[in-house]
Amino acid sequence: GEDRTKPTSKFLCCSKSQGNGNQPKLPAPDEDFHANSKIKLSHGLTAYRLLSPNKEHTHLNKSSTISPEPLIVCLHGFSNSSYMWENIANLLSKYDQGPCAQVLVFDFYGRGRSEWTGNDLTLDVLVTQTRELLDALGFDGVPVSLVGYDIGGAVAVGFAAKHPSQCLSLSLLAPAGVSYSSLLPETLLRSPVKAVARTAMARWGPSRLLQQVERDFFDLEAATTHRHLLDRQRAALQWQLDHSPGTKGFLGALLSTVRHFPLEGLQELFVAVGRHPRLVLVLWGDQDAVCSPRDGMKLMERAFRKGFLVDVLDCGHNLVFEKFEDVVRELTSFHRLVFSHGPAL
Repeated sequence: GEDRTKPTSKFLCCSKSQGNGNQPKLPAPDEDFHANSKIKLSHGLTAYRLLSPNKEHTHLNKSSTISPEPLIVCLHGFSNSSYMWENIANLLSKYDQGPCAQVLVFDFYGRGRSEWTGNDLTLDVLVTQTRELLDALGFDGVPVSLVGYDIGGAVAVGFAAKHPSQCLSLSLLAPAGVSYSSLLPETLLRSPVKAVARTAMARWGPSRLLQQVERDFFDLEAATTHRHLLDRQRAALQWQLDHSPGTKGFLGALLSTVRHFPLEGLQELFVAVGRHPRLVLVLWGDQDAVCSPRDGMKLMERAFRKGFLVDVLDCGHNLVFEKFEDVVRELTSFHRLVFSHGPAL
């Protein structure tokens, strides 16, 4: 699927390496689990993967018979893709260990195996991508439980605001939208002179993004049980920088997100969404250096007065990897409650 509209800048539409182009091509670190099906949406091809308790579907359409199992949609973070949900998605779809749900994961535009056609990556664009994918897979109007990490948390809240009747529950994992601090040179990236922003991203983006992987964790000791997940995250990011097959400009998409996505300033949106009686779970690492847990949890307490708010101890921003067992325990028990509780009226 070729893009119908292509950005003119070589930087923006790069599919070649932004890292070391002399490296030999290696299998993708997410080869065992990634968004393995594609569908054309209004802003480009979207890669997705749909798991069910019985089997793994590769494609559904509007004529499909939708399974009676509930649906959970997992929304990844700023520079991640759907691979980050591998273990959680598998557990959430199990009869014996999880809540026995269908689980949909997909890559936001420009990440993983989803293309980016140069459009501004606003909150509304990613909310629309989520809604269009659900519609295309035959889930139009079906209540879904959203699990969002980092910018995925902000997208989940945006979806709940725009489509309240279709959002059954929210699970927000260190969501963006309140306060956000990364190693990227954000002042330069937001320069009104686009050439300055592109040059800054090309020069500093790859190295700063790789440094950010470690900053997302609190405990960096080699002996920790999550060290292999940190290394995998770094390898996946490096592979994306070096190859980006099927993706039009990974760095360009990240730059567009910095320039157009509300990484901060969504306080009123969170409060407005919190007025709905749906069940809400919030997990936040108490040592998060990206999204301030102090500012974030203070707002969550105000927005979701009846929500389940959990401080994950001794944990940085990437709580999905650093405290996997804690996260999956909270998510599975929460969704069992959601699916036994039924839709909020």
